[in-house]
Amino acid sequence: MTDSRGPSDRRRVRSRIAEAARWGVLTVLLVAAGFVIWVVVDFRTVRDDLLTAQTQTIAVQDAIQSGDQAAIDRAIEEVRTSSSSAVAAGDRLPLRWASAVPWAGAPVVTVRDLSVAADELSRTVLPPAAGAARDVLAQPLVTDGRVDLRALQSADRPLQSALTSAGEVDDRVRRVRDDTWLSQVNSAAAGFRRDLDTLRSILLSAQRAVRLLPAMLGDDGRRTIAVVVQNPAEARATGGLPGAVVVLTAENGRITEQRTLTDLAVPPSRPVDLGAPYSQLYGDFEPTSIWQNSNLSPHFPYAARIWQSLAVQQTGLRPDIVVGVDPQVLAGVLASIGPISTSDGTVVTAENVVRLTESDVYARFDDNRSGRKGYLGEVAERALSRVLSGRLELGGLAGAVRDAVAQSRVAVWSARPDEQVDLAATTLAHVTPYSPTPYAAIVVNNAYGSKLDYYLDRDIDYRYGLCTDERQAVRVDVTLTNTVPAQSITRLSPEVLGTYLPGSGSIPRGDNKVSVYLHSSWGSSVTRVSVNGQPVGFGTGSELGHPVTVAVATLPPQTPVTVQFDLSEPRSGLPVTMATQPLTRPAQTIVAGARCGPP
Repeated sequence: MTDSRGPSDRRRVRSRIAEAARWGVLTVLLVAAGFVIWVVVDFRTVRDDLLTAQTQTIAVQDAIQSGDQAAIDRAIEEVRTSSSSAVAAGDRLPLRWASAVPWAGAPVVTVRDLSVAADELSRTVLPPAAGAARDVLAQPLVTDGRVDLRALQSADRPLQSALTSAGEVDDRVRRVRDDTWLSQVNSAAAGFRRDLDTLRSILLSAQRAVRLLPAMLGDDGRRTIAVVVQNPAEARATGGLPGAVVVLTAENGRITEQRTLTDLAVPPSRPVDLGAPYSQLYGDFEPTSIWQNSNLSPHFPYAARIWQSLAVQQTGLRPDIVVGVDPQVLAGVLASIGPISTSDGTVVTAENVVRLTESDVYARFDDNRSGRKGYLGEVAERALSRVLSGRLELGGLAGAVRDAVAQSRVAVWSARPDEQVDLAATTLAHVTPYSPTPYAAIVVNNAYGSKLDYYLDRDIDYRYGLCTDERQAVRVDVTLTNTVPAQSITRLSPEVLGTYLPGSGSIPRGDNKVSVYLHSSWGSSVTRVSVNGQPVGFGTGSELGHPVTVAVATLPPQTPVTVQFDLSEPRSGLPVTMATQPLTRPAQTIVAGARCGPP
């Protein structure tokens, strides 16, 4: 059979075939491009909704901590809306197909999995957590001196539900890949895990609180509580010099003030035995016998046991709970209850209480030490009286003191071992860990009896260095700046300057003197200590297995002084835990360099 068409006909056929092929290819390309665009649009929708859900989850955490019920409800609704939208977009055909593509579809799989986890979080974790907050916030925490213990106890069950569900979400999230070719997706997965860890920590702390507080407030019998107000103007390891002690009793939630101690200069005679290492490190300063040096160690249970002993010797009342606070905690309370007035007509507010109690009061009373102590006791007593005589809303108080808690300005100890074990797992215990994991605490104790630590700035640089087979070098720079204004020095009282002590005046007026302690990891050793680059002598000891190195530095006004510790410590792949000392001005801390990993 022969083709009867001529050459021109065959050319037209070939042309039509080629044109059809071009159109076919173009159609395929357009469809493919459309599909890719669809995938990209849906992927961005999922990503954006997921990021919104993560942001609002953080907002839920903040609202729970601040006690703002309306903000909690709004943030949960935002999480639910955004996570549902992300799941819906991720379940559409383009992303389902894209997720099936090996390697290239890995980021899509991660984002879809995170969306499902966020949706599960919004449905199973956040609602019971909000319910627990609602149970506690529905009524005033304190009314006429009585704490609503039933409201606290009612929050336990929903908190347990939220924690159980959070564990299930965590199991899901741990299986999500964070090693795809798209770094933004990997960061989102890591961020989701961090946020979930933070939420679980908040929920766990809340559950411990609602389980511990009723018993500590006398639900199962009368309890005695000592609240020690520390003054960071003269630095001590747990915050500041003990300035006043308020002894309370609690029974069935009713809190009653028993005694207020303002004269803490009376030296009781029965010291506490805290063991040989403690005595070797601090014994020269009589820390277990006098209030002034009772908190040289950053391990709060040591200070609490000493305070318990001193309180019972002076009052006859034996505290089984000890709480440490400072004026910034009082500022948080005043932000919730409003200002108070002292007997001389001074209005004390959240804005002025720190300056008043840590600085202005010394100018007001000059060398009248008993008058100053009495005045500081009056401020604490009147604030407490306002709390116990009226209505205190937990929502307002929680928001007001949140920063103080985050800055380690509230510490709690219980004499009951079971309660102390639970407390030790919280940020309120301020325990030095008895553990070989990497650890560092940089502590400043005033060495001159001055109140110049009100002006103290601290910059801490913890920097990893070279490794050997078993160890790694670490350099710790502690830069201290005495920021007292030069023009104010002549107007400062001897109490502030530290020159009232017998034999004082050995350094220029306005200079400060401090002891700088480095508590380091088990098995570490300090090879050199220098001040502004010049080698100096240093003392050594140990505390709870941690080597302790101490050096003394003099701080002229407006002149940074750097105390440098050259350290050798065992190699580890774990990050260092840095303890925080709460002084008037928060320390600025940097951890730099890279761990070498285990040997």
